[in-house]
Formats: sequence, structure tokens, C-alpha cells
Amino acid sequence: MVGTNIVQVQNVDGSGDSNNNTKTPFLKVDKKEIYFEENWSIGIGGGLWSTGLCLSKYFIEHSDLLRHNLKQLASPSSSSSSSSSSSSGIRAIELGSGNGLLGCCLAASVGTLLKELYITDLSDHLNLMKKTVLANSHILTLQDDRGEGDIERKEDRDSVLVHDNNNNSSTSTTKCICHVVEHAFGSPSNVALGKFDFIFGSDVAYRDYLHEPLIASLLQLSHENTISIIGVTMIDTKPKFFTSLWEAGFRYDRLPDHLMSHEFRGTTFGLFVIQRRSR
Repeated sequence: MVGTNIVQVQNVDGSGDSNNNTKTPFLKVDKKEIYFEENWSIGIGGGLWSTGLCLSKYFIEHSDLLRHNLKQLASPSSSSSSSSSSSSGIRAIELGSGNGLLGCCLAASVGTLLKELYITDLSDHLNLMKKTVLANSHILTLQDDRGEGDIERKEDRDSVLVHDNNNNSSTSTTKCICHVVEHAFGSPSNVALGKFDFIFGSDVAYRDYLHEPLIASLLQLSHENTISIIGVTMIDTKPKFFTSLWEAGFRYDRLPDHLMSHEFRGTTFGLFVIQRRSR
């Protein structure tokens, strides 16, 4: 059953030949190219599943709507005392990333509105997530959370230079700082995470035993105004998950089909917006 939800992805060079130096973008956001390569050897999170592609395309195809909604969280007039946002942008976290693609799509879609991004999963997926972020260093700057500064190769730094009509180089606009860290649902992380304005993830509730720890993470990482969005396959994510969400103090709404990319309309895939209920 789950095999039907796998997306076939070429290597970042577009040919399946890792020795080919010509990179082909997997996706594009406006003029920003996004590079991605799977690694199934680390587990199911190392590949791209249809729900992840569905949410990625939602970010890309509705970037204006996404920026508009998230901008409200970055507005000082709308920030509460519990908010982590400021006029300079928002903080976002991806749960259960696996490969890092979805976080890169978000960063490319919302631009400078995103101040800080955390991409998280279990330890055996961290290297692939870092590889994806480094492949997209024109969008994100990978922060070394061991305290050794930013991680960028020379060729990555060179790739973010822009040229004017006189062939003079200048640095591009400030990129979002990205942290790739371990986080198991419902458990404290080795790195202090704090509260986030936007939480997102795909295929994070496909087993019943994930429901309670996932909801614990949502409670741990959100403030009263946080917006969360998750992509699910309805045949895997049972109604009891949404019952548990409500009992934990959250409300949820399924996005209408017309907001999803054409290939996902009228299917079992669903995108759900989750927020804390007013008390």
C-alpha cells in the first residue's frame, strides 16, 4: 500500500550519474532552484513520499498566501507575550523531515520573512538533511550547532554571489539561518528549541503510536498563536488522531482540494492547519 505513495527522484545531477557535474533542479520557486537527492539506505525518511511532495507544492504554488498568513505572526501588533516572532521575521520548525526537502521549499517560498528554520528528525537522518541544505546554500545558511559557526563550502559561498549589469559581484540578500538537529517526538532535544511561529511536517502521524508523542511536540514547541500544517494520507492517519488533537486543546481544518496541486485533488491526501483553541 505505502509503495504507491513513493515519488521517483533523480540524483541532483538529473541523470542518475553522481559523476556528472551538471545539476538539474528538482523543483523551482519563482527563479530559485531547489536541489534534492534521495538516500533510501537510511530508512523510509530518506526518500520522497507523495504527501511530502503535496505539501512542498502547496508552499510553492501558494507562496503569496503563505507569506500573507505568516506575516501576521511577524507583525509586532499581532505578537503576544508568548510569541517567538519579531518584526524581523518568524521561526519555523519541520518535524520528522527525513530528507530536508520540505524545509528548503518553505525557505524558498517565504524568503526573508523566515528568520530561523529548524529541520529535525532522528539522528540517522541528520546527514542527509544537512546534505540537502548544503545543496541549497543559495537559499539557506546551515548553522553548526556545535558552536563552530556556519557550515558552507567555498563553492557554496561563491554560488550565492549575484552580478549586476557591469559584472560587479555583490552578496545576495540575507539568507535564513538553518539548524539541522535531532528531535524525537515528545522528547527533549539536545539543543534548546524554544517556541515556534510555524510548525510543519508530512507523514508524521501514519502510525497510531506516533499520535501521542507528536501532539506532545506540538504542545512543547508552539505558543498560543502558532500555525501548524501537516500533510497526511487519510488511509494511514486514522480519525482518532484528530480526536486526540482536539482533546489536547487544538483545532484543525482541512485545506480545500483546490489549494492542492492538480495531481493531489480528489485523492486520499490531505493538508491540515492546526492551531491552539482559544480558552
